[in-house]
Amino acid sequence: MDRAERGAGERGHDSGTGGSRHDAGRPALRPLTTRSIVLSTLLGHHPAELPARALVRAGQVFGTAEGTVRVALTRMVAAGDLQQRDGTYRLSPRLLARQARQDDSHAPRLRPWAGDWEIALVTGERRPATERAALRQAMATLRLAELREGSWLRPANLERPRPPAAAD
Repeated sequence: MDRAERGAGERGHDSGTGGSRHDAGRPALRPLTTRSIVLSTLLGHHPAELPARALVRAGQVFGTAEGTVRVALTRMVAAGDLQQRDGTYRLSPRLLARQARQDDSHAPRLRPWAGDWEIALVTGERRPATERAALRQAMATLRLAELREGSWLRPANLERPRPPAAAD
């Protein structure tokens, strides 16, 4: 290895000699799984359906072989993540709901903020870990942030229906 190659490797660039290094402060990134490539492609596509050949091409962009993509598609259909018809793959209803949530998070429906806040106070006895995790997930879905234990809030600027628990 000559001096230029050694310097490039020390800066975190692949010198083309085999092992790439990364900067000390940066974590090494794991390659995407074939499932992640397929789902990310379909979640970002509207409507969320593409022919197999397009999904194979998406996999190839990330260095994934055609056969690997096709096996993943078959497994994803069997697992209920995708639906297949005439060589076209589409997201399952569960993943279509995820796509809608994802779209809403990227471009939420806002109303002018008048300085009001949405506040949720959670009181009561100590909860099991599973219930605490479910509560945190529900609050995150509502886009509330925890100020301190049991106090959740956000600016009241989202256009959305009130959840059933807060409707009363």
